[in-house]
Amino acid sequence: MTDLKDTIEHAEQHCQSHSTRLTDKRKQVLAGLIESELIQAKLQMQF
Repeated sequence: MTDLKDTIEHAEQHCQSHSTRLTDKRKQVLAGLIESELIQAKLQMQF
């Protein structure tokens, strides 16, 4: 799960560089989207 953590950290840095903040709620949504994408990619690799 380091990809997830790295992506969240990158998003936080991006937000900070644009004088915004990645809220806890947005982090949760982003994490859910990333996890969903990772699961879907793994499933596609099986076929």
